[in-house]
Amino acid sequence: MAAINGYIPQPTPLMFETEEGQRMASVCIEYGGWADKKKALTPIKLLELLARPHNPGLSWVKLS
Repeated sequence: MAAINGYIPQPTPLMFETEEGQRMASVCIEYGGWADKKKALTPIKLLELLARPHNPGLSWVKLS
């Protein structure tokens, strides 16, 4: 009988640990959420965020 390879978990980098994530965070942080540099959480202004081009609202709210 053939052996089955087990699952090897791989941690996913946090948003603020990648260059792309830092770029998005620097644009979206003015709309609220987790400010990593200040270590502070502020309410998210979702309506204003949803009005932005390319609509980063869903990913920003989910990741914040």
